[in-house]
This record gives sequence, C-alpha cells and structure tokens, in this order.
Amino acid sequence: MRQTQILLILFFLFPMAKAQESIHHGLSSGIRYHHGFMLPEYQFINYLVNEPVRAVELSVYHQTAGKTEWEKLYRYPDYGLSLMYSTLGNHNVFGEYMAIWPWYRIHFIDSRNFSLHYRLGVGLCYASEIFDPVENYRNRAIGSHLNIFFNLEAGTRIRLYDNLWLTNGIGFSHFSNANLKEPNFGLNDLSFVAGFDWSPSTRDQRTSGTIPPVEHRTGYYVTLSAAPKHKRSFEGNRYLVSSLAFDVHYRVSHKLRIGAGADFFYDSSVKVEMEGRNNDGYRKQDDYQSGLHLSQEFIYDRLSLILQEGRYFFLGDMVTGQKIYTRGIIQFRFTNHLMARLSMKTHFFILDHPELGIGYCW
Repeated sequence: MRQTQILLILFFLFPMAKAQESIHHGLSSGIRYHHGFMLPEYQFINYLVNEPVRAVELSVYHQTAGKTEWEKLYRYPDYGLSLMYSTLGNHNVFGEYMAIWPWYRIHFIDSRNFSLHYRLGVGLCYASEIFDPVENYRNRAIGSHLNIFFNLEAGTRIRLYDNLWLTNGIGFSHFSNANLKEPNFGLNDLSFVAGFDWSPSTRDQRTSGTIPPVEHRTGYYVTLSAAPKHKRSFEGNRYLVSSLAFDVHYRVSHKLRIGAGADFFYDSSVKVEMEGRNNDGYRKQDDYQSGLHLSQEFIYDRLSLILQEGRYFFLGDMVTGQKIYTRGIIQFRFTNHLMARLSMKTHFFILDHPELGIGYCW
C-alpha cells in the first residue's frame, strides 16, 4: 500500500512540475471560502450528515501570456496550485480533510475586467477520520487516510480595483482511495465559492501570432500497466492486476486525437472473488480478459486526458458479468516516444482498480 501511495504522489507531481515551469514571474494569489453540502450518493451518507460543508482554499497561480502555441490555443490559461482545508458534514464520523492539487483554468470569456471560466485539477488529500470496525464503524465511505482528490469548478472573476478581483462560482469535489483499501465508497460535495484574487495584469504582455496548421496523422501506442487490487471485502490481501494495450489514433486537431485499440487484462483476484460468491466453476483462463475500445484524447502539450469505452470480447469478466468497461486516463509524455499514465478502470460507475503504466508511442 505504501509503495503504491508513493507512486501516486510522484505521478501527480508531473502536472505540478509543469505548473512550476510557468510560475516564475507574475505570480498571483487568492483566498476563497466554500460553503455547500455533501451529495447523498448513498443512503448512509444522507443519514449521517448533520452540518454544511465549509472550506478555506489558498491558491497561487500564473497567468500565461502566449509564449507557447498551447497557451494561445487555450486562450491564455492559468496554471495554479491550491491548498484547502474542508469539513465533511459530520466531524465525528467523516472528520475533515486537507487537499493539495495542481489545476488548469480555461477561459470562455477573458476581458480586461471580467472572466468566465472553468477549472479542473487532480491531486491528493488527507482525511482525518477513516473506517474502523470498532471506533468508527459508521464511516463506510473512506478506508484510508491518503486519497486521490478531484476538483471541478465553473465561475467568474470581476475586477474590483486595479489588481484586486472578486471570484465566485460553483465547485464539485470528490475523493476516494481508488479501491486500494476498503471501504471505498468515496465522498462528494457541491459548494458555492467566493473570495478574492490579487492578480498583476499580464494582458499587455500577451503575445499573438499564427498557429501552424495541425498535422493530421496516424500514431500508435503500446502500454503496459500494473497495480495492486483490493478485493471488495474487509480482508487485508491485495492482488496483482495488469494490462497490455495497443492503440491506433488519428490527430483530428491540435487538441484532439480519436482512436481505437485492443486490451488484454490479467486479474489474480478472480479465483478468490468467484469462490466468495459460491461460484465453483473457476478455470485458470478466467484470470484473463480481453476487449476492444474506442478512445478520445484531449491534449495540452505533453499532458493528455483520455477517455475510453470498451467491450469484452472472447475472454469476459467472470466475476461481475459486465460486458462494458471504461477507463479514465491521465497521460504524460516525457519524450516523443516514452510516456507514463495513470488509469482508472471502471464498470459503469463502479471503480474496479487504478493502474500505473509505461508506454511507447510512435
């Protein structure tokens, strides 16, 4: 478990390092207050929550000025890093959490005195209270202190005076441990956000220019991934899962690739899962699954967000019986050929397991 958490921390430092490349001058800062509520995704959460969600967020960020083609393509986005302390609706059961995450802010409207934008970030958080069969048996949402944190926000900024801005919006946050330890239902909250930014203007420093046309071409990925998987029970064992994937993709635009591919999975927990469900028809080949998928890759320089929708063929999932699987992938290219990725494999809305992978592209 500890080794996996360290690998996750290192992976999330990739975009954080990317942000730090830009945050070397023109630094902006902000403070915001969040007030909202826990989303009652499960009945036990609705029963236990007895107070609003309250949070304080501190941020530092850099406003880009168009020094790269990517900054111009995305309308001069902001790169930032936030630290947030938040309650979770019940101090005794769910406790509080501290989150740190890098983020990108993309502007729909960006005038001198007004901005309409969305912000997306992924990082890590520490939860103060976790499940304990004796001391905290009601907290079936979180099984580990260290968790993956996701934040999405839509909002506006309004200039009040010189370098002072009023910020407001609506934010969604989620955290869970990616099924590395049970229980792992996770927690979600929706909040209204308001605060202030101190932001030196970089509008006069922005560079413009033509962007070269996109090269419409076909490319290929081969990726090998692996991770420990926790069985959906309260036992302490972890099982190796791995996958081999081959993808063909086509560059549609500067920001988008579409493609298709084939997957071959190995899951060493299948035998135990089937025996736990009183299924005595286990065969060794049931440890393996195969499938085909479609993919959409959204690109920002060397960083990509990939969505995949797959279907099992030939070798199916004998534990859940599901025919469809999906993946959400964060991918980073070190070079033109070498890449790393973190993927989350799910069956509809149920997370099966995360994977860390390396790949070769050409």
